[in-house]
Amino acid sequence: MENLIGDLRMVLDPTRPKIFLKSLRPYCPRRERPRNPPSRRRKGFQVNKSKMLRLLSSPVLLLVVGCSTHVASLRYKPTEKLVVRAKRIQPVTIGNFADNRGTDPYLLGAIRGGVGIDLKKILADRPVSELVRAAFVEALAARKITEATATSRVAIEGTIVKLDCSYLFNREAHVHLQVNVLSLPARTVIFSKVYGTDNEEGGRGAGILGDTDHLTQLQQRTLNQTLDKVMIDPAFLAVLTKPPID
Repeated sequence: MENLIGDLRMVLDPTRPKIFLKSLRPYCPRRERPRNPPSRRRKGFQVNKSKMLRLLSSPVLLLVVGCSTHVASLRYKPTEKLVVRAKRIQPVTIGNFADNRGTDPYLLGAIRGGVGIDLKKILADRPVSELVRAAFVEALAARKITEATATSRVAIEGTIVKLDCSYLFNREAHVHLQVNVLSLPARTVIFSKVYGTDNEEGGRGAGILGDTDHLTQLQQRTLNQTLDKVMIDPAFLAVLTKPPID
């Protein structure tokens, strides 16, 4: 009791410092200010760099920016080493070459992006069926085999099984043609064979930077090589030289 009375006197004594009273205050931790406070941003459009990079590299943007169409004209040019001067072959009738590719009749190929999206399409200046027929006529003419203007004993027709070119990682070009020779006037098939050429070469700068002219030249060379295979085939030349009599 005496100790308690002594403590109260010390607390109530106005001449003594109030150290004891400070120690009786409840503990309130001081709120520390962050070292790097966030800067106040203005309201409105904010640029997020990571989102912007993802947008710039997105296939959709590449499609919008880089998608284009290029028109090409393919004409047969004989390879001198393969040209054979045919003899005793009468003018022949050149029929149609049906396009069985199941795609756009003008489409030759495309340069594609990293996910296979067509960035640069290559179209022929006329339907591919007409293009192949004209090239076949030119290949025959280079061998002195002319197209008949009247009736003839044989007709040449065909089917375009495959004709396309592409550039994704490598440049590729393919031409597969089925060539039929028919005896006239009965139109009996006396010869039928599929000729094909597949070319592939390494490349750089695919996608938007891909060169359509280079890819078109590869397609032209592939078509020429396929027609050359037809023109030097002894079996094909034999039915033109001595067709059966209907």
